[in-house]
Amino acid sequence: MSHFQYFQRKVCILQYGEQTIEFNAPPENWEFHSGENDGKVRTPLRFGQLQIKKAQCPSDILQLQIQSFICETDIPSHQECILVSKTYKNTVEKLFSSCSFTNLLNKEVSGELSIQLKDWEQKTLSSSSQKLTIPPSAQSVYLEIPIQMPEDKNFIEVYWTFKRNDGKTFSAVSTYSKEIDVPLDSTLKPNSPWGMGLYLYRYGSDQQNREKAAELASKAGIKWTREEFNWEHIEPEPGKFNFEYYDLIVNTANKYGISVYGLLCYWTSWTEPYTLKGIEDFVRFTEVTVNHFKDRVKFWEIYNEPNIFFWQGPEELYPELVKKCYEAIKRADPDAKVLAISTSGIDNDFIDFCLKANTPFDILTIHPYRRNLDEVKFISELKKTAQQVQNRPVWITEMGWSTHLWKDVTTERDQALLFARCYLSAIASGDVQNISWYDFRNDGDDLFYFESNFGVIRQDFSQKPALRACANICRNLADKNIQIRTDFGENIIAFQQGNTLTLWSAKEDKCLKVHVTELPVKIQNLMGEIVLENSKNKYLNLPLKKGYPLFITQGQIKRIK
Repeated sequence: MSHFQYFQRKVCILQYGEQTIEFNAPPENWEFHSGENDGKVRTPLRFGQLQIKKAQCPSDILQLQIQSFICETDIPSHQECILVSKTYKNTVEKLFSSCSFTNLLNKEVSGELSIQLKDWEQKTLSSSSQKLTIPPSAQSVYLEIPIQMPEDKNFIEVYWTFKRNDGKTFSAVSTYSKEIDVPLDSTLKPNSPWGMGLYLYRYGSDQQNREKAAELASKAGIKWTREEFNWEHIEPEPGKFNFEYYDLIVNTANKYGISVYGLLCYWTSWTEPYTLKGIEDFVRFTEVTVNHFKDRVKFWEIYNEPNIFFWQGPEELYPELVKKCYEAIKRADPDAKVLAISTSGIDNDFIDFCLKANTPFDILTIHPYRRNLDEVKFISELKKTAQQVQNRPVWITEMGWSTHLWKDVTTERDQALLFARCYLSAIASGDVQNISWYDFRNDGDDLFYFESNFGVIRQDFSQKPALRACANICRNLADKNIQIRTDFGENIIAFQQGNTLTLWSAKEDKCLKVHVTELPVKIQNLMGEIVLENSKNKYLNLPLKKGYPLFITQGQIKRIK
């Protein structure tokens, strides 16, 4: 399997005795389901399951021993040695950083290992080096070192770099962020723009961790969560509804001051998907569900990303589904708002298709994922899309970057920066009223799997720096009234809300000369560390690092031209 793709095939019939079985990787001669069905395999592939089915045989007793499972593949030169690092507190609250070194070659390799500790400004706090030898054939070496974190730092980053004797270099990096420790605000604030895909429904019977996630998000200033209301779970048989589990989800979110907007999806096993009959069944499910939650949930999104593989039926049936669901939602709760179209990316062609089909909706939803973030271009795209729907409200119900260990890596530092820049840019555009990150907690422990690493916290609830970025933004700029400031010059991104100003350079590192018009002035970085606290100087040289927001939380400044 790979990104939303699943492949399966029957490889052989087992015989008595020892047997060697060989087969090639997908896609040739493999059955395919889910994901993009375009003949392309999204790497990396992962081996998911080996299933053995018992056929007719003389005895009911079958003994099977798998002696070895060997996967043969070409190794890119940059992956001949794999380094995986982690920086963490142990059980006695001491800070450590560890790294495993795996050599995939069939010979021993040696070289020099260097370790650097850096702060948020990428200033080197300490460094050391030593000789290192790694045994052959996927054997690993594991090292652990104690870390001293300065008291005035909320963030550190540890770089492990192995320079092999032939000159090739391999590296790993890990971060540690101090836990956010702020009072819990359990007040519902539906006018807040700050959302998150908490996906509390994914916790099953684990109410303890569900509440732990909701509490942590609330402390970070999150006021909305997108929750999937799965038809199959709510109506397992025609006309038999069970809302007990989803009552728990909504009530848990509300307990911590977080409003819910519901995603109505997907098809139940007993209906006829992508038919008029199936739509009639979906509409009944929708109306009963909205009626049940109308005192607690006022925003409903109809289906997820119908412009790609999540919708497997005729394209023209999606507008038909929305039309009928829109009517049903308004019947059940006239005050409810209908979110729809929900495109993967900003698919203006699909939006136009839905508009031409007279698809009714109160709020357009989009998922503008991208590899890189150009704030000026991003804001322009959002404005264009708002104009396309005649300035109806636009919500971003998914957006994010994964920190998985693969090519084109987004580091945890990068993720925090991207979080801040996309959240601030979206709301400051004036065309987006609500934004939610995908998602809050890593979906799994596989550091190399794309889908498992979108969270701003890890699977074990340890905090990535993106959570500190979230708290810094959502608590310091708590509402929608964010203004774009253009008076700091070309390629300086600046947003103002009340007495809080945030700004950064979009293209290059630069020094900005500013006049302090209101004293005292206090400047913090994205991790909440104090960069400058000044009560006297009226003129400052403000160092702006490309893509690194600074927050002026006291005082006011203006550019010296």
